[in-house]
Amino acid sequence: MSESEHDDMLAQELWIAENFKRWKAEKEAEEQEKLVQSGRYKRYKRYMKNNAGTISFLDED
Repeated sequence: MSESEHDDMLAQELWIAENFKRWKAEKEAEEQEKLVQSGRYKRYKRYMKNNAGTISFLDED
């Protein structure tokens, strides 16, 4: 963690539960936005939607 992030966290008084919950929700929203823009995440979501539930017991010889 950089010093500027550390100072920002101290300024926001994140040790107070209400402030921390608000900050955490904002961070999660930012992360979700990054994931939505990521091609790798989109590929993973397509895989999970189409192939994740399939289990094959066939021998692949």
